[in-house]
Amino acid sequence: MFHLYDFLIYCFITAYTPGANNLLSMSNAIRLGFRRSIRFNLGILAGFAVIMSVCTAFSATLYSHADIRGCIYAVPCMESLEKFFRIKR
Repeated sequence: MFHLYDFLIYCFITAYTPGANNLLSMSNAIRLGFRRSIRFNLGILAGFAVIMSVCTAFSATLYSHADIRGCIYAVPCMESLEKFFRIKR
């Protein structure tokens, strides 16, 4: 089952934290003005929507297959991390 509430929190945090897109959008708005930077901002919005859609699809797929396959992947990773950080059981 897909957790919509968690996904919306993730989208909100990613959209409003300062990052490359937000800084570039503000820079263009200051340099070119609001009307001339609308096309660029719509492009950023389209890219953000595509990335969030891909993340949603992969997240739902991984969540539905998180049975024994996840354990098979996690065990070798944990062993290599234990060796790297010299953790003894």
